[in-house]
Amino acid sequence: ITVNFEANTTTEERSAVITVATTSDKVSKKSYTVTVTQKAPSAGDDYTSNVTWTLGESAYTQNGTVNGVEIDDILKLGTSSKAGNATIKLPAGTAKVEFYCIGWNKAADPVVKFTLGETMKEITVKANTTLAGNPPYTLTVTDSDRYEIDLGTTLSAEMSVKVETLSASPRVAFFGIQAK
Repeated sequence: ITVNFEANTTTEERSAVITVATTSDKVSKKSYTVTVTQKAPSAGDDYTSNVTWTLGESAYTQNGTVNGVEIDDILKLGTSSKAGNATIKLPAGTAKVEFYCIGWNKAADPVVKFTLGETMKEITVKANTTLAGNPPYTLTVTDSDRYEIDLGTTLSAEMSVKVETLSASPRVAFFGIQAK
């Protein structure tokens, strides 16, 4: 049985109770009930990620505050002298990936490379004066710091995307990574 729900755009959490039961006298009567709960969207939903990642070289999972919302899953790649990389797992059904990405304080706008199989894409992100020092970070972002990569197809199976900074401007932070 597949059940689909529209996104919850209300300001309240909502639930649905689904019961599946046998009704025939020829089989033993059984009943199964599942409750599905959709939380209400919040400001922080934009900044949390729905994917997992594996840290590579010069890669860190850090915490901080983004536009006043505390989050624990900031993916920082690179150091002042080394490029960084990580592998992001995209679930089956993913057609695009949306995320926030900012470059290190006052650095040249860094380039980030994404590799999915043999397909590569590079994006240049903007340096952000609030990405500086040590965590926890206090970050301020705008919609111009949000990026989208259209995969050109819907993934039929889970796949890994390697994401890496290029050595010219090695430090960036990702958050709100959403596989859609």
